[in-house]
Amino acid sequence: MAAAAGGGEAAAAPAVTPAPASSTGTEGKDCPCHTAERRPPTTPIALHPRPETLEEGKDYYFCVCGESKKFPFCDGAHRAFNAAHGTSYRPRVIKAAASGEVYLCQCGHSANYKTWTDGSTPAIPTCTGAHKHVVAAKA
Repeated sequence: MAAAAGGGEAAAAPAVTPAPASSTGTEGKDCPCHTAERRPPTTPIALHPRPETLEEGKDYYFCVCGESKKFPFCDGAHRAFNAAHGTSYRPRVIKAAASGEVYLCQCGHSANYKTWTDGSTPAIPTCTGAHKHVVAAKA
């Protein structure tokens, strides 16, 4: 399991269960997932979820710049992106509330990402089926 350190404040995460499915089916800067705090990958790493076993109490560093080759985990790519674009992206650090297997979003459009900017407790970015809409939008 890759969870590269990248700085940022730890936030307690709710139980590691997926939220209800939701997606816009769009990509790029027109996508509501693209905010000042987070941008989804321009080209999704994969259009299917990634099974991962999380450990209760462990901090996980999630990519917010959209450039990580280990998406959804941070690999430090935000440093070069920030330098090149004058941005200040940092990974979102979330502490797993429970141990167990989850299916992480790899397309960058999970409804769980909305909890990162809407004022609620940040959720682990588990798959909510949004990749199905991204596939449909590309077809």
